[in-house]
Amino acid sequence: MKTRTILLCVSLFTALLVAVPMSYSQTPVGDSMNAPEKAMAAANEAFLKNETGKAAEYIQKAGATFREESGKVAESGKKSMKDAGDELDKLGQKVKNGMVKSDAELKNAFAKANQTRAKAWNETMVASKASGKNVTVAFKKAGASLESAAQWSGTQLKKGGQATVDAAKQVGEGTKVAAGNVEEWFKHIGEGIEDVGSKLKN
Repeated sequence: MKTRTILLCVSLFTALLVAVPMSYSQTPVGDSMNAPEKAMAAANEAFLKNETGKAAEYIQKAGATFREESGKVAESGKKSMKDAGDELDKLGQKVKNGMVKSDAELKNAFAKANQTRAKAWNETMVASKASGKNVTVAFKKAGASLESAAQWSGTQLKKGGQATVDAAKQVGEGTKVAAGNVEEWFKHIGEGIEDVGSKLKN
């Protein structure tokens, strides 16, 4: 009886060890690269359903992510990321109070925030290269943010910008890239940021 109990416990423990990594593997790899976008999309959907309280919560969740990331980007982007998070908080409060009448205002604000995030991570990518660090995470976040900014603003990225966004999706963790690639990516993301800026309202 004791032997059977021990075997049962071992089997259960083994099953748990197998189950844990499986549960993590069900989360798409790219999800963490653009966590704020998921919250913004959910906020826009809730707003269109007139669920302003829920929309406000999602917007403020996105703002919290921006402030958290402000401690991870290059020094040149820290303040702008934090400020963008604070602006999202204010937007959430306005939505909650019924002061936002159109989803066009949300889209413009989300595009601005993502444009700021793309710039901060783009600068972080270059700073990482200069200090000999892996640029993968910064590049993927810069690309994801630029894509989101373009979508929210209705901007059609130029060929180089779109190719760079696509490349950011394909680059794997730990991938070593040539210095020339980083410089080219930095250039195209910068151009994309300018393209989005031309569509934004102050």
